[in-house]
Amino acid sequence: MVRRYDVAFVASGHLHKLYDRQLGGVRYLWGPSSGFLVEAHLQPEGMAGEATLGVLVYDFSGSDFTVRPHEIPGLTPFFIGDVVHEVYPPR
Repeated sequence: MVRRYDVAFVASGHLHKLYDRQLGGVRYLWGPSSGFLVEAHLQPEGMAGEATLGVLVYDFSGSDFTVRPHEIPGLTPFFIGDVVHEVYPPR
């Protein structure tokens, strides 16, 4: 679908990791979390990306754009493993 519609980038923020990769002419971006870091043992083995807190800042100018990660001062690095039972209660 991205090739069919000449998509420049695909952005996601759900994976709690910073990631930026170009593949087949399309840029794939994962925005870092601003809430929780996810411990390696709770993620698929070998999962790409950097566990960090912050946001991605996008700057659009016509059909061009730039993206840069930005740390937010004062964020506390909480780990989801400490509260996973509250976020995803056992069934």
